[in-house]
Amino acid sequence: MTSVVRVGPRSASGCPVVLLDDSGERLLRHADPAGLSALTGDTSPRGRRSLGRALHDLVHDPSLAGAVYLDVRDEELRSLPWELMIGPDGRRPFLAEGACWARGAPRPCARGEVLVPIRLLVVLGDTDDPELLAREEADAIRRSLRGRHGAWHVEVLDQPTPRQFFDRMDEVRPHVLHFVGHSGVHPLEGLPMLAFNGPAGAEGVTADRILNSVKEPPRLVVLNACGAEDPSELAAAFGAGAVITMRGDVASGPAVVFAEHFYDTLASGAGVGEAVRAARSVMFREGLPEWEAPSLVVWHPVEQVLPWRFGVDDATARHLGELYSGVAMAVDRTTERWTLWGGADSDAPPHRAMLVDGGPGVGKSSLVRSCVFTWRLRGCAAVYVDAAGLRDGRNVPWLDVVRALAAALPPLPGAARFAHQLVHLRRGSRPPAGPFDPDDLGPWEAANEAEPHLREALFEGLRALLAEAGPMTIVLDHLALVPELTETLVPGLLLPVLDERPAGVSVIVAADDDRVLGGFAARAHRLRVEPWHRDRTEEIFREFGARANRPFKGGWKDASDWAREHAPVFMPSQLHTFHRMIETGRP
Repeated sequence: MTSVVRVGPRSASGCPVVLLDDSGERLLRHADPAGLSALTGDTSPRGRRSLGRALHDLVHDPSLAGAVYLDVRDEELRSLPWELMIGPDGRRPFLAEGACWARGAPRPCARGEVLVPIRLLVVLGDTDDPELLAREEADAIRRSLRGRHGAWHVEVLDQPTPRQFFDRMDEVRPHVLHFVGHSGVHPLEGLPMLAFNGPAGAEGVTADRILNSVKEPPRLVVLNACGAEDPSELAAAFGAGAVITMRGDVASGPAVVFAEHFYDTLASGAGVGEAVRAARSVMFREGLPEWEAPSLVVWHPVEQVLPWRFGVDDATARHLGELYSGVAMAVDRTTERWTLWGGADSDAPPHRAMLVDGGPGVGKSSLVRSCVFTWRLRGCAAVYVDAAGLRDGRNVPWLDVVRALAAALPPLPGAARFAHQLVHLRRGSRPPAGPFDPDDLGPWEAANEAEPHLREALFEGLRALLAEAGPMTIVLDHLALVPELTETLVPGLLLPVLDERPAGVSVIVAADDDRVLGGFAARAHRLRVEPWHRDRTEEIFREFGARANRPFKGGWKDASDWAREHAPVFMPSQLHTFHRMIETGRP
């Protein structure tokens, strides 16, 4: 059931309080703005409770249940802390489990469900102000989402310029925008603004610029913007389905608590209304008086703000999460990952063939595996074959890679025929018509190495099987471990995919050394992964620490400072080394 309680607009009799629900529209009572405003003068705990009871008595009706929206039309009454409402029994509606109270008058939303990953853009407007704790809030958000890798794509912009902000908004098209910084009134234009403390100094971005510059509205905007007396105009400028603002200047510590628990609940599958309620409840239980400051304002029903789904069933999503659990600790590489994806809502890489290169240990495997994981959560056909995981991980026979690729494909009618072809071709004979023989897992017989037509026949069968699978992405890792690579997989698989044989198939190869890839390396689109420079040490340590649930303080901060001072560049393995050292108590 959904109910809207409309307060105002003001008339000669006061402010009418009208209930709109499935039964129609009926007047409940009239509000006395002067009397309510008088109650706000007493800021003691007793005075706040008195105000909360008065607000509850004003809008309460026994029929209210489910989602309740407060559409406060009177500007003076809109500024009151409605979240403080408390009933005669001491229960607070805005904390009540199973209920959802929000501000606004929702209209139906024409936008459909969001298919993972949910794109979250976190903008830190000012990280130079130590009182703001902007980076700590970004850490809290990442920490809350550390168990949801694959389903969320999180980018953090640290003190961007307005141009960088709007450009990234256009490219990412975030479902959720989270801003941490200062707000106020533009000194020249007299309009509410968000402050961006970029390299050239502070610059205000007004609601007018936002309204006329954001091309695709986010589904949800979270504004932790200190200084805005009335954030409603800024909130509305984004055109989102819902906005969470902080009424008044909220201390940064409580704001961090809210952010962490809000995103944790949202990522678990709860709706926006429940996520706000749950985060408020945590703050309330911890005795934080700022629990009532987060204000949820909606333009769409709460269940339509950010409905999201996997492209696979829940059991498959859980299985994939276990299969790709290692990528949860893969940090940064946001730019590389976005390039490999091909942009927002992409189900395949942007190029037919991509070579992910760079020296050993820079994180290429984690990068490509994270993309495969996300594509598979979206329901796309993507397979990952790691030569290092075959046999003993050294001198891997090319036929083992072929077998691993065929086994990674979804069940196909042609799979039995391909196994039948393989077992006979590897022995040096043409496959008979039938019955189909199962693969005996034997090696390619050395006597047949001088018969390239047999090998080509096998690759023709593999390409036919891939064509049967339909559009898909193949990711191959550590192919340098295959001694016969340039005579087998390169001409039999990699180059044909480049030439669109079969159509609809893309291939990504992660390699430390491209010399073993022959003509494929010369023709494939390159994506290079570099070690991290010392200038990014704190940023990288913060993200890794958030994923490892290790706050950026104490030994972890000391490790970051040491790395910045002693290492011009550093690698992902070093993060794990520092983490293990601190975990075992080593200095």
